[in-house]
Amino acid sequence: EKNYFNIENYVDDKDSLERDEYWKIIMQKFAYWFISTAWDLQVDYRPTEDDEWTIEDRDDLKEKMPEFYQVFLDTVARSLSPPKKETLEQLGKKRSELPPLEDEEEYDDEDDEEES
Repeated sequence: EKNYFNIENYVDDKDSLERDEYWKIIMQKFAYWFISTAWDLQVDYRPTEDDEWTIEDRDDLKEKMPEFYQVFLDTVARSLSPPKKETLEQLGKKRSELPPLEDEEEYDDEDDEEES
């Protein structure tokens, strides 16, 4: 309703999947975005060109979805903890440390060559 989570990218999946499978994917994606934002991971690791999730950080999340954030605190936060900063640094670079994306057409050609 408030367009914090854009599921337009999954419209094609809706026709090719069973109804339950489709909504399972949508719920998993929402959980990913919500939890990673509650842990403030999106600040550093969010894809720059992604419009699937519009909430930027934990404070924004608390303001826009306070009831759901409380549910998160009462459930998920009691059983899961965010990854350590050191672990994330070993896995890869932050968004701010990545070079800008090259021309999209070149990128697509490279992917096609790898698939061949």
